[in-house]
Amino acid sequence: MIIDLVSVDTSDGVRLNGALRTTEAGKTSSLGVDIVIFHHGVAGNFYNPSFLDTIGDNLLAQGCASLRVNNRGHDITYNPTRRGPANYAQTLASRRDEGPLGAAYEVVDESRIDLRAWVDFAASAGYQRIALWGHSLGAVKVIYYLANESDDRVRCAIASSPPRQRYSAYMATSKANEIQANMDRANKAIADGEPGALMRVTVPNPNVFTARTYVDKYGPAERYDAAKHLPKIKLPMLVTLGSLEGDTADSGDALSMYGWAKELGPIADAQANLQFNLVDGADHFYSGKVPDLWAVASQWFERVASPQPV
Repeated sequence: MIIDLVSVDTSDGVRLNGALRTTEAGKTSSLGVDIVIFHHGVAGNFYNPSFLDTIGDNLLAQGCASLRVNNRGHDITYNPTRRGPANYAQTLASRRDEGPLGAAYEVVDESRIDLRAWVDFAASAGYQRIALWGHSLGAVKVIYYLANESDDRVRCAIASSPPRQRYSAYMATSKANEIQANMDRANKAIADGEPGALMRVTVPNPNVFTARTYVDKYGPAERYDAAKHLPKIKLPMLVTLGSLEGDTADSGDALSMYGWAKELGPIADAQANLQFNLVDGADHFYSGKVPDLWAVASQWFERVASPQPV
């Protein structure tokens, strides 16, 4: 397997890396798109094993390139390489001033800059039919990008297991008191002028976040609630969930999935461009169910490539 390690500099100077897998010269994609850009979930990255590796294999077999990429929320935290002064000492000072990035520090709204940078990269490499595929928080970012950015270079998109990111849903569970205590702690840190204060939390998922990031992702503003953004998307879109991602309100990491499948059905029914599929027996990472996920995605790609007349 041949993989090209690639990188981009975002418009605000953050260096991001990825892995590009290309098809044989002259091979034409049968899926209606020439490249799929994959975006990882919270604290993920492009190089760790994932079901997206198998999906990439399947894409290549159909003549479609795949590009697994980092966004600025990769890993828990890291010292980013920023495009800045040529002077090394000034560059180090810039890093200290702007601080670390990663899942603990990210503001999801800024992911729009990252997604655009990778679409720019694909377009500059000659790919004209571009698709996005996000998993978990990466799926939320894909939805958010397409709902709030105008980018006609993107032909279609898949969002696999986007969490609800809905404060009101969290507060309807037995974890409500713990979540509110976290929120109060985060808001106090922000009010005290310490938005970068780190907090270890267990809900909605076990992780470490800054106060600013916790409020941004999980707060009452519900900025990234996919149910708000899906109706704004006009291009063909597939949303998938696993049937094991939360049968009850308090099912651990799947807390934010509770009721999501029941809500997604009517949303998809109301939008001709949107398809929703529940993958039977799949967990959040589609363990052992990647062939089923690919069966859904490949059939959807074929339909997108050859749309039926209305």
